[in-house]
Amino acid sequence: MCSSPRSRARNNSLRRLARRVGWVGAGLLGAKLLLSLAIQLCPIPTPAWARRLLHSRWRRHYRAPTRTLARLDIRPGMRVLELGPGSGLFTPAAARLLGESGQLVCVDLQMAMLRPLKQDVRAAGLRNVLLQAATAERLAFIDASFDLVLAIAVLPMVPHKHRALRELGRVLKPGGLLVVSEEILEPEYVPAMLTRYWCRRAGFTLAAQFPTGWWYMLLFRRPAYSKGAFP
Repeated sequence: MCSSPRSRARNNSLRRLARRVGWVGAGLLGAKLLLSLAIQLCPIPTPAWARRLLHSRWRRHYRAPTRTLARLDIRPGMRVLELGPGSGLFTPAAARLLGESGQLVCVDLQMAMLRPLKQDVRAAGLRNVLLQAATAERLAFIDASFDLVLAIAVLPMVPHKHRALRELGRVLKPGGLLVVSEEILEPEYVPAMLTRYWCRRAGFTLAAQFPTGWWYMLLFRRPAYSKGAFP
């Protein structure tokens, strides 16, 4: 049965539209890959003006802090390090899980991020949160002083990843967990395979992984004892 000229014209138009959409999608994907590569070659922290984007309603929808942290065994009394909290999207939820007997230490490179976060922490009445300006490569904490480290959407922007991961391993208690998570919408996004390579190379062992459509979360354990793995 032959199709009508009008039907053929409509089908041709749909095919042209599909090709255009495909080309646009491929172009956007290519641009994102190039941007991610550029950030890996010249790592830069998230600019302070992006704080509102990090705390947007859309991000809170696909990356709800309570649902994200529910996958972790955060208990009252633990001491947790949050590396690069940025806008503090996960800070209040994590602090409440730790309770008054626990402590959440937020370390960020930029005072422009820490100042508004300090105001938010005070407004929320959270007394178990400590803010500190420092780099991931040099942390002013004693060895084995944290039960868990959160590194959400931050590791690809760290200039010296191996050094930073070794430092995180130093401040983690033996058997403690390093949580690394990346979001596909972030410009610095890297695939889970690369994150696993970075962390294993630094001496961590993969304990669990949670892939989703928009983000993934990897749990790495610091070995209880591994000669020469961490200072």
